[in-house]
Amino acid sequence: MVYGTDLLGPMHRHQLLEFSIRSAFQSPSEVIASATVTAAELFN
Repeated sequence: MVYGTDLLGPMHRHQLLEFSIRSAFQSPSEVIASATVTAAELFN
């Protein structure tokens, strides 16, 4: 899974909730990787 930043307008304030939601089923290192390494690999 890759972290996304596709919320716009009034919904943008909820963007960081994705980290909290992911932490329920991913380790802290997996959450961080999804927003950095995994996202970078997706875009080569």
